[in-house]
Amino acid sequence: MKPSEIVESALETLDGGSVILRAGHTQNLRWANSALTTNGDTFTSTMTVIAIDPSNPDRVGITAGQVFDPEAATSLVHEAQRAARSAQPTD
Repeated sequence: MKPSEIVESALETLDGGSVILRAGHTQNLRWANSALTTNGDTFTSTMTVIAIDPSNPDRVGITAGQVFDPEAATSLVHEAQRAARSAQPTD
């Protein structure tokens, strides 16, 4: 799934706030005696969700974690929204 699709699914669920997604890709190659012995690709996607409580905009909740599908993104949004509802008002 494309990172933009994960962000879009999170934004559809979020009722006020921001979503930040950091996506990375690393290729690992290991050589021994001029021969390739191991290779592999690593993909990472870390999302930060900043939710603002719509009933009280002075309350903010923030969550972050790795996401690879829309369900994980939605879960992070719900966690941030719960944190915002239970947070102390900010100055």
